[in-house]
Amino acid sequence: MISEYCCFLQNRDENVAALDTTDPEERFALKNSELEKFNLLKDEGQNIQEEFWNLIVQEKLFYSKTSEDPFYQEFPNTSTYESSLQALTEYYESNGFSRRLTTVKSILDSMKPFTQAISTMVQSSMVASLVWGSLQIVLQNVMRLASKFEDTSRMLRDLSRSLPRFHAYVEILHTPNLHRALREVYEVYMDFSFAVIKFLRSNKCYAVVHSQWSEVGKKFDQTRERLDASRANFEDEVRLANVQVQAARHREVVMRFGSLSPTTTHHDPISTVNAARNVMFTGREDVLSQLHSLLQPPFEESDVDQGSRRACVIHGIGGMGKTETALEYTYKYRSCYSHIFWLHAQANATLLESLLALVKTLGLGQEVANVDQKVRAGLDWLQSTTDPWLLVFDNAEDASMIGKFWPSGVRGAIILTSQNPDFIQMTGNEILLQPMSPKEGCTLIQRYLRRGGSEQEASEGLSASLGGFPLAISHFAGYVARSQCSIDQISHSLKDRFHSSQIWTVENVASTSAYQHTLATVWDLAWLRLSSDSKELLYQVAFLNPDGIPQDLFIGNDNDSTPQHWDIHRFNEAVRILRERHLIERDETPIGLSLRTHRALQRSILHKLDRDIDTRQLVFTEVVKIVRNPFPRLDPAKRGDPSKWAIYEKYLPQVISLEEAFAQSNPKISDNLEFTTILRDAGSYLMNNGYQPDAVSLLETAVATCNSLLETEPLAAGNVLDGCLSNLQVYNQFMGIAGRRNALKLTARELELRSAQVDGLPRDQYTETDVIKFGRVFVDKGCAHSQMELLEEAGELFDKALEWYEQAGGEKALPARTAQLYACQLWVVAPTQNKTKAQELTQRSLKLASDSVGLENPLTLAAMFSAAMAAFTIGGIAEALQLHKKVHEARIHLRGPAHHDSLASQYQVAVCYQNSNDLESAEHNLRQILELSCITLQWREEDLARTRFRLAVVLRAQGRPSEASRLCGQAKDERKKWESEMVDMIGQREFTDRDDMELFDFGVTLWHGRTTGKWSDGTHW
Repeated sequence: MISEYCCFLQNRDENVAALDTTDPEERFALKNSELEKFNLLKDEGQNIQEEFWNLIVQEKLFYSKTSEDPFYQEFPNTSTYESSLQALTEYYESNGFSRRLTTVKSILDSMKPFTQAISTMVQSSMVASLVWGSLQIVLQNVMRLASKFEDTSRMLRDLSRSLPRFHAYVEILHTPNLHRALREVYEVYMDFSFAVIKFLRSNKCYAVVHSQWSEVGKKFDQTRERLDASRANFEDEVRLANVQVQAARHREVVMRFGSLSPTTTHHDPISTVNAARNVMFTGREDVLSQLHSLLQPPFEESDVDQGSRRACVIHGIGGMGKTETALEYTYKYRSCYSHIFWLHAQANATLLESLLALVKTLGLGQEVANVDQKVRAGLDWLQSTTDPWLLVFDNAEDASMIGKFWPSGVRGAIILTSQNPDFIQMTGNEILLQPMSPKEGCTLIQRYLRRGGSEQEASEGLSASLGGFPLAISHFAGYVARSQCSIDQISHSLKDRFHSSQIWTVENVASTSAYQHTLATVWDLAWLRLSSDSKELLYQVAFLNPDGIPQDLFIGNDNDSTPQHWDIHRFNEAVRILRERHLIERDETPIGLSLRTHRALQRSILHKLDRDIDTRQLVFTEVVKIVRNPFPRLDPAKRGDPSKWAIYEKYLPQVISLEEAFAQSNPKISDNLEFTTILRDAGSYLMNNGYQPDAVSLLETAVATCNSLLETEPLAAGNVLDGCLSNLQVYNQFMGIAGRRNALKLTARELELRSAQVDGLPRDQYTETDVIKFGRVFVDKGCAHSQMELLEEAGELFDKALEWYEQAGGEKALPARTAQLYACQLWVVAPTQNKTKAQELTQRSLKLASDSVGLENPLTLAAMFSAAMAAFTIGGIAEALQLHKKVHEARIHLRGPAHHDSLASQYQVAVCYQNSNDLESAEHNLRQILELSCITLQWREEDLARTRFRLAVVLRAQGRPSEASRLCGQAKDERKKWESEMVDMIGQREFTDRDDMELFDFGVTLWHGRTTGKWSDGTHW
């Protein structure tokens, strides 16, 4: 802005003349009007008051260069009281005027309070330096006319008495009006100094100078008169600013005591609320009161058991303040609850992370490592405790996901924030958050600006122009506070800016378009004055989880050797700048310091990057490196190893956000091989721990990216691709008959890719990883063939897998993988009725699995499930029942009763009861499955149809044909949807119940167990 203004001066010669010819008061008013014409938002973020001071300095220096007798060169580079005194002392002593140094020092001393006042309010040293420099020039040039020294000294001393003295300006509010008043004093004084310099430097003879000295006297009288008026104005502003300081302090005290609830019992609840209280939170008193009345804990009732769950959804468009309102409630009414838990509910991974923090805070689940088991312990505590707890589901999006973790029972209170009002179906109560009223918006602005009530009308106008949206108001108020301009000035520039602001593409929804436009403008203004480091960090944050990004991603961790992507000092400075502008926050969380930002801002930045493809690609590549570094790499030799699970869980939200940003980019971000390794490893972790739906999106993106890279990087891309296909083929095995046929194709492609990796190499030159991966490929192919009941081919594939594993060290080097292979071999061995071999494989599989990964690890439970299935196949019904019950109990504890693995185990328990002639227990378990079941990607219509048909068989055996016929009809109607996939099995023959059961069995995945056809001993089914 300074350079622009200097050009403005140079291009307008009349302004130079105006310095001498215009009336001083008119000139000052003219200059301020000219300054206000500048777009104050162009350099938003820098202190505008500093800019104005610098403009005055530049104007004075410009005049010193362009006057008839330029004296610019005489100004010292920097002037202070000490340097001016030293320079004048040397000058006076060398010219024989030492006796006048006492007067010189007294003049300089008289100016110190004024320059102290200036320095207190203005950071630029040039402002005070110009005072000392001009004073030095005056006192040097006056010695050319020694007889005028006394007159000049008197004038300078008299003027100094009219200047503001140094008071405790550090303690007052440096309002725009106060700056303006002081600048007026400063200009009046500097104009007099420059006029004296000009007069003293003229080449007129002594007689002429002596005769015209009266002009200097007149200038002095005018200056002193104007200084007296300007100083009075300044002192008035000082008094007003002091009043505002006291008023602000009073408001803070009132707010502090007013925030205490009347029901306060003066204790702090156990809490996982990591965000600090927002001291700028303003208004919403009616909302908070309404919310509290809706959430009055049932524990306040006389009989807890007769209470009812209280829940409320706070909904509204993004940036309306839903999260901040919920946060304020947790602080304002914290004494009403014994426990307050904050859950980041926007994605399954972040919700799980929050629930784990809840469990850890309660000291639960310490004896188990599995995530589901820990979460179940937390939900059980919420259901059973009599303590008054509060649960906050923040930023909920998916009702079905929230439903899985919604505590049952009637205890506690729940707040849910969302843009989706349909959550009222879960909560029963709702609050639609509206924009702030002009009065509330005005109060929020005044809190940020700390200017008292001097600009109340302008604040209300600014709030109205920003649509009353709290996020926009808080961002914008932060800029105004930093720039120190008046609100009227900033509002004028804002109106102009709205017409030209470049905003991101949004859906054309009338209720949100104006709001999105407002935020885009605000953030576009913030961007202009960010440092390069803060811009870089904000770009990186935009690709990550907005609700929590571990700080150690960027600067490493003191406890390990993680390399730093950022120098810690640069990082902290970038964070400081971004926090100052309310673009990010930094909170202490259970996983350490974390950054968070607003989703609307994240979206804005990503769209901004979509218009700068080269920068976007550079940022994306850097973020991939940042995430890849701490995220554990897949170790083929340690399948099912839980030692890295906590690290996976910590960084998984960042991987999910990174994948979403990549998938939604338009135009598409260029493919990145390292990125696919992150997706493969995250997908593998999720798939192996039973979170198949969460894994699929990551793996499918990785597959598409690898396929596009095969032409340019065939070996590297193929190496990642085969791992992704390995996980996806498991998922396909749950996708019905068509899915299992696709799994055969995927495993064939997997083997093709693996072979290409070692093409031309002798087998004895294969790496250990090559050998292990070949073994894994043959296990995958064997499983895919078993699913389709191609057992002979499956047996050959499993044998090849064992050969590869033994080359890599077998049971000793690969205990978990070998255990899994033995469990899969049971699918092939048991149908041959080779009991000895089946029992041997069972023992070896279970021992290896339990010893290597633990008894309750999903891999061990899967092996035990296969062992139970094998026992049933060879006629060991009692042993099968015992094993299935053990697995079922463990899976309930681990995953909950409604998880597809738990339901599959319960079905097998029911089958064993039926074949033990305990029809009542069989019926009980089958009915319970139908009650617990809901259709998911893994628990499909085929599973429900099989359960209904099995229940029909049980009921028919009990002599209850009516209900049996109804259930049988329902099951067969559902089977028609996939019968076309089993034409060769159906034929034209009449079917017995056993035949029908075999068709239903073939419809479900082998991972859920089969007991007919090849997996029956001919008697039991």
